Amino acid sequence: MDIETGHMVSEFQTDGMTAKALIPITHNAQSTPQKDFRLLSGAGFLRIDPRIAGGVVQNEVFQWSGATSKFECAATTADGDLVIGSRLGKINLYSRERFAGGGRGVGLGDRKSATTVLPGRGDPILGVDVTKDGSYVVATCQRYLLFYNTHPRGLAENAFKKPAAKAMRPPMKLSIRPTDLKKFGESNFKHAAFNYNGPETTIVASSGKNVITWSVARARRRYNDYTIARMEEEVVGGDFTFNSDDKVVVALPDSVRLNVRTPKKNFRTPTKFRL
Repeated sequence: MDIETGHMVSEFQTDGMTAKALIPITHNAQSTPQKDFRLLSGAGFLRIDPRIAGGVVQNEVFQWSGATSKFECAATTADGDLVIGSRLGKINLYSRERFAGGGRGVGLGDRKSATTVLPGRGDPILGVDVTKDGSYVVATCQRYLLFYNTHPRGLAENAFKKPAAKAMRPPMKLSIRPTDLKKFGESNFKHAAFNYNGPETTIVASSGKNVITWSVARARRRYNDYTIARMEEEVVGGDFTFNSDDKVVVALPDSVRLNVRTPKKNFRTPTKFRL
């Protein structure tokens, strides 16, 4: 759809799949001329190329049993490896080579099964993000985030490329401390993300009227340090601007704001854009 005119530009048939999310083929595909993308459903995903008739790349339609998958969210690395989170609390890592041969209607028992399944805590995974090189994954649950190092010490490749379930440490739980919960209210996290394009140094998430950031370096060392910026309205979503780890775009119900962190890691007064 053209947002300025409200007109439908393209429409694609999706083989009966209901879209949960649109996923770039590679991590930075949105900033390149690449036209194709993936559509995630609760039971699989497919590849769409607007340049071909119908849009669906027929040899790249992958479906599992909906009862055993319940996919909810996904993200890709710079190599095109795929991480998928589910309502069942599972986080599946797939290398791009797993899908290189194409296929249709494949099941969990064949070569299209996950390279590695990351351990969760049983709660639904509402969002996932991954660094460009696939070394770190952050998963969003309603009350907390899970931070994973997918390249355990001693392994030649990360858990996207080679099975690594036995070598994986439990994830680092990132959450709001009880003293802050008393001040700001219960956590209800929206999709957490790494800063985009540059070296991934920071994670940002929102909960209620709060925008929260964590240091990747501190999370790697298993510290739950964070900063909070308080908005005057409920935050719909937040993400870093391109190639930045200190400018966060915050979406409010009726406006968009740009928040800038100072060297002391606090937020300056935001610049406001009315919608």
